[in-house]
Amino acid sequence: MLGRALSCAVVVGLAVVVPGTAASAIDSTEGLRVQDGTTYRLDLAGSVVHVEHVATITHEMSAEYYFPDHWVPVMAGAVGVTATRDDGTVLPVTMEPGDDVVRWAAVDLRPDLQAGQTQTVRVTYDLPAQEPRNPSFAQVNPAYATFPLFTAADPGLGSVRVEVPAGVDASVVGDGLQRTVDDDGTQVWTADAIEDSTWWANVVARDDAELVEELVFFNDIGVTVQAWPGDTAWLDLTTDLVERGLPVLRETIGRPWGTDGRLTVVETSTPYVYGYGGWYQHEESLIEVGDALDAHVVLHEMSHAWFNHELFDGRWINEALADEVAAVTMAELGMERPLPAPVDTGSAAALPLNAWEDADLGAPDAEETEEYGYGASFWLGHALVEEIGVEATGEVLAAAWDRDPTYPADTDESRHPHAIGWQGFLDLLEGVGGSTRATQLYRDLVVTDEQQALLDERAQAREAYAALVERGAGWAPPAALRDAMAAWRFDDAQALTRRVTKLLSAREALDADLAAIDVTTPASLQRTFETSTDLAALHGTLVDVRGAARSVARADAARAEAGPLAVVGLALHDVDGDVAAARTALAAGDWEGAARAADAADAGASGAARDGGLLVVLLVALAAAASSSVVVVRRRRRAALSAAGTVTGNDAASTASAGDDGGMSQTLSTLTADLTTAMKARDELRRDTLRQVIAAVRTEAKAGDVERELGEDEVLQVLAREVKKRRDTAETYTQVGATDRAARETAEAEVISTYLPARLTEAELEALVRDAVAEVGATSMRDMGAVMKVATERAGTSADGRTLSTMVRQALAG
Repeated sequence: MLGRALSCAVVVGLAVVVPGTAASAIDSTEGLRVQDGTTYRLDLAGSVVHVEHVATITHEMSAEYYFPDHWVPVMAGAVGVTATRDDGTVLPVTMEPGDDVVRWAAVDLRPDLQAGQTQTVRVTYDLPAQEPRNPSFAQVNPAYATFPLFTAADPGLGSVRVEVPAGVDASVVGDGLQRTVDDDGTQVWTADAIEDSTWWANVVARDDAELVEELVFFNDIGVTVQAWPGDTAWLDLTTDLVERGLPVLRETIGRPWGTDGRLTVVETSTPYVYGYGGWYQHEESLIEVGDALDAHVVLHEMSHAWFNHELFDGRWINEALADEVAAVTMAELGMERPLPAPVDTGSAAALPLNAWEDADLGAPDAEETEEYGYGASFWLGHALVEEIGVEATGEVLAAAWDRDPTYPADTDESRHPHAIGWQGFLDLLEGVGGSTRATQLYRDLVVTDEQQALLDERAQAREAYAALVERGAGWAPPAALRDAMAAWRFDDAQALTRRVTKLLSAREALDADLAAIDVTTPASLQRTFETSTDLAALHGTLVDVRGAARSVARADAARAEAGPLAVVGLALHDVDGDVAAARTALAAGDWEGAARAADAADAGASGAARDGGLLVVLLVALAAAASSSVVVVRRRRRAALSAAGTVTGNDAASTASAGDDGGMSQTLSTLTADLTTAMKARDELRRDTLRQVIAAVRTEAKAGDVERELGEDEVLQVLAREVKKRRDTAETYTQVGATDRAARETAEAEVISTYLPARLTEAELEALVRDAVAEVGATSMRDMGAVMKVATERAGTSADGRTLSTMVRQALAG
C-alpha cells in the first residue's frame, strides 16, 4: 500500500487597498465574511459531477477598502465554470492556477463590493469523465467516481450537500456528514455549520456492472480482474501479473494460496482515499488497486493473500514481507526489482514500527507517518531476507503457518494457539532462520523504549536456555519453561531455569542408575520430561524411576553375591521374575509397575539368606517327621490288613485324591511347572515371560493388607491384564518406530494367551449379550451399566471389555 495524501483547499480573497489616490493589491481575506453552501450532484451514468457554490459575501472592513472579486475553489479538471449574481446577472470568471486537486475561479464582482455591502454569487461547473492516471484526485467514468469535497467559507458558515442517484453503491469518507434518503431514493449526505478549517471529505461511488471483466485461472482458483471501461493498459498489466506473477509468488513463498478458491482484483481510486495505492480485504478475497500502472503495488496486494492477520499479528510484519516478496517476484519475472530507500530514523515522522499499527489518516502528520511506516517496513523486510536468504525465509514462514512452537521439543506436538506476533517472529527468525542481525534491527526500527528493556531480559534468558539445551543432550527443557520463554515471561523463565537445572541433575543421575542395570533410558521418559508443565510432579517421577532402578541394582547385587542359602531364598521369592518385570516396566514407561516389581525384587533379595535358611531348616524337619510317619503307618497298616483285608487300587486313588489340598490355582501350578520346563529347555522367551507373569500374580496376592492365595478366576484376570498391557505397549512401540520392542511385546502376549480360556466366538458373545439384556430387563442405553456387569461376569476372560461394550451398545441401540 503506497502512501498518498489528500490536500485541503484554502479560501483566498483579494482586497484592493485605496490609500489616497494610489491602489495596490494585498493577499488578504480579513474583513470579508463568507457564507458558502456547496452542492455536488453525481450523474454516474453520464460520467459527470455537477457542482454549485452559492456564496454570500459581506464587506466588514472600513470604507477605504473594497473587494473587486471573489475567489472560489473548483476541482482540477472542471469545465464550464460560470458565475452569476442572485438576480441572474452573468459575472466574468478568470481561471487561476492551482495544483492537482484544486484550481481557482476568480469571479469579477460588478459592482465592486463596498464597505457594509453584501452580495450573493452563484458559481457552477461540471467535472466530466477523466482519463485514467490523471494527476487529480477526482475520477469519473461509467463504472466509478471519486472526488473531493471543499468548504469555502468562514468557520461555522460553510455547508456541503452531496446527491447520488438511487441504486448506486456510494460512500462518503470524511468528517461529520449525515446520510439521508429522499422520497425518490436519492442518497443525500450533508454537513452544516462546518467549523474546522481543515475539514475534508471524499465521495466514492461505483457501478460494478459497468466494469470490464476478465477471468484468469491460477491452478484451480478463478481470479476475476475488473477494469474501468476503456482502460486496457491497466487490464492488460494486471491480467499478466495474475497469470505470471501468482505462480512465482506461490513458488517463492512455498505455500498454497491462502484464499478460499476465488479472488477479485478491481481497478479503483478508493485506496487513495485511505492513503494507499492498493487495498486487500482478506475476508472478502478482494483486492482494490489504484489505476497507476504499478506492478509492485499489484503483486504486493496479491501477496497479502498469504501475508495477513491470520499468519502474523503485526501490521509491519505483513507489510514488510509483502513488499519484499513482491520485489523478489518482479525480479523473477524479468522486471526491474524495486529496492527500499534508506530509513531516516531521525525524521520527524519516525516511530517504532510496533507503534505503527492502526492508521489515523485524519491526523495532521498521517501522510508522513504512513510513508515512513511503509518505507521502514520494506527496508527491514529486505534486510532480513537478504541476510538469511529466500530458502531460510521460507522455513521461517512454514514454521509460522504451521504454528510451530518457537521453543520446540522433539516429543511435544503442541502448536501456537494464535497468529505469530512480533516476539514470536523474532524467535523464529533466530531459531529457524538463523538470523544474527534480527535483534539489533528490532532495536533500531521495531521496539518502543519500554520494549528495549524486554530485549535485554530476553538476551539473558536465551543464554541460560541455550545452556540447558546443550546440557540436555537431545532433551529439550520441560514445557513449563518453554512456554514461559515463548510468551516472553522472562521473570518466570529465570525462576524456572533454576528448577530445570536441578531436574537435569536428577535426570543425569537417573541415566547413570539405568546404565548400571543395563537399561536404556526409555523414550517415554523423555516425552514425560519435555511435555511437563508441573515440575514438582516431574521431579517426583524422576525420583520414583530412579528408586526403581536402584532397587533393581540392589537385587542384581544380591543375586551376584548370593551364598547357598541366599540362592534358595532368591528362588523362593522369584527375585529373577521381579527383576525381569521391573526391567520390562522401565522400558515401557510403566513407572508404577516398575517401582512395584523393583520393590518386590529388593525385598526378596534383602531377605533371601534368612528365608533360604528357614526353608532348609523346615525341609529337614519335615523330612525327619516324614521318616517317623512311615514307620507308624506301616505298623498301623499291617494291623488293619490283618483285621479287614486288603483295599483295592481304585479305592486307594480315591482316598489320595480326597486328601489333596487343592488350595493353589491350577493355572498358577501350570505356570510354575512350565517355567521349570522352559528353564531346562533354555527357552528364553517363555522363561522370562512366565517369570514376569508369576511375579505379577504374586504382586497381586500381596496387594491387600494380608497376603493371600489367589483363586483361579483371579489368576486368569491377572493374566488377561498382562496380555492387554503388552499389546498396548506393542502398539506404542510401533507408533514410535521401535519395531523390535513391539515384536517382543507381541510375542510375550501370545505366550500368556495360551494359558487363558479360548475366546468366545462372535455368535456366542451375541447370545451372551442377549441373555444379559433379558436378565436385566434392559430397554434403553440407561441400562447399559447393569447389562455390562452381568455380561462381564459371564464372559470372564473369554472376551475383552471393548468388544463386549460395543455389542451391548449395539443391542441396546437396536
